[in-house]
Amino acid sequence: MSGQSGRLDIMKLMNRLWVRMSLAFSLAVAISMILVAMTGLIINRHERLGDFFLDRYQLPGTFVAQLVDYYRQNRSWEGVDTILAVQESELPRVPGRGLGLMLADANGRVVYGTSGSNTDAPPGPQDSPMAIIWGGQVIGYIQLNRVAVSPPPDPPAGFLQQQIGSLVVIVSVIGGLTSIIAGIIVTRSLTAPLGHLAQTAREFGAKNMDKRASLKGSAEITEVAKAFNEMADALQKNEQQRRNMVADIAHELRTPLAVLKSNLEALQDGVFQLTDEELQVLVDQTELLGHLVSDLHDLAQAEARQLHLDTEVIDFSSVVSRTAEKFAPSAKTHAIALQVQLLPDPLPVEADWKRLDQVMNNLLTNALQHTPPGGTIQIWQQRDGKWARLMIQDTGSGIAPEHLPHVFERFYRIDPSRSRETGGAGLGLAIVKAIVEMHNGCVEAHSDGVPGSGTRITVSLPLAKSAGQPAPATSS
Repeated sequence: MSGQSGRLDIMKLMNRLWVRMSLAFSLAVAISMILVAMTGLIINRHERLGDFFLDRYQLPGTFVAQLVDYYRQNRSWEGVDTILAVQESELPRVPGRGLGLMLADANGRVVYGTSGSNTDAPPGPQDSPMAIIWGGQVIGYIQLNRVAVSPPPDPPAGFLQQQIGSLVVIVSVIGGLTSIIAGIIVTRSLTAPLGHLAQTAREFGAKNMDKRASLKGSAEITEVAKAFNEMADALQKNEQQRRNMVADIAHELRTPLAVLKSNLEALQDGVFQLTDEELQVLVDQTELLGHLVSDLHDLAQAEARQLHLDTEVIDFSSVVSRTAEKFAPSAKTHAIALQVQLLPDPLPVEADWKRLDQVMNNLLTNALQHTPPGGTIQIWQQRDGKWARLMIQDTGSGIAPEHLPHVFERFYRIDPSRSRETGGAGLGLAIVKAIVEMHNGCVEAHSDGVPGSGTRITVSLPLAKSAGQPAPATSS
């Protein structure tokens, strides 16, 4: 069991990113050092190094051609030592060993041979000599032998060469080890922020929604940490909104249910008589429950973009005109002037006229609730480039600047003391925003918060691209 546990620990360690990166970095350094060492060995110790030079000697205009020209001019090898000595000086040598040049005539007699080479026996076929041919006849043989090179009495160049070679080896080893250690440190520093981010994610997943990742590490890891924090902020906000929504729904349902329960218990106990007035109270509370459930259903579907839209190209002005006509009697009853100013030309938009009518109903209901008697509600439209805009301005108490960013949130009320009977459940503007955004539009609220200046709601919808005549906004 202990052996298996050890193997599992090793596998877990090998699976870590910093370990893999360190091993890859170390392997690259090791391969580079091995290649350098092998190249040096090949250059200095390869058995066929002599053959390499002999092959080069046979090229036109090279050493063998010079020897042929020398023999043709002198008809012998006498005095060729000068040419051979110059050529031999160009052969590679290291302290203690090197390549020696040997020349023999056609009879195999050694004409020139380096001290330390085997000059006692002429080169033969077993030694792979290279024949020198002129006029179809062999005039000599040339061969490269490995020889022992004795250092001169004062060898500063050889000593320097040896010291440089040793220094290169030492520097290579130290550099390789330093590179490996640096690679481990760098890769560890790169992957440490990822481990911290993973730990933060695990703690956040345990419902510690205040946990945030630290912005450390490389630019890419910092971007990942920023994205994680943004996601965490959004999830925390959504969770808070969910809790608030559940609490608000419970609060909204409690009031009508309490009224229904108390009235029914009073009727059951004989405290109240079942009159038309009592029945109307029960009916009203039931309607409140029905409206609340309907609003919640519409809002949930709209925010999930699952609300059915029966879109067609319609005249936006026609929807506004019809809805304003429906609210005219209610405005007159509350002594509120309803002023409507529409454009003479149609405003074609691709929309569901029933949903736009719902938007207008919610906006005008909200405006009537917040406009005191003697006030005014103005409705007008504009064509602004590719947008059709609707403005609704009331002369109510207005909205303070700190409340403006939240007026389109569900269950949000500027005055928390207002009940559904006086101020609604706080769903009307949220439904407006969701429906307008489903039509690829936007809605905004403007107010300076000064009593009497009121609030202006602006609804913007994209104009229809179709050039056809828009259909009237009717149920037919």
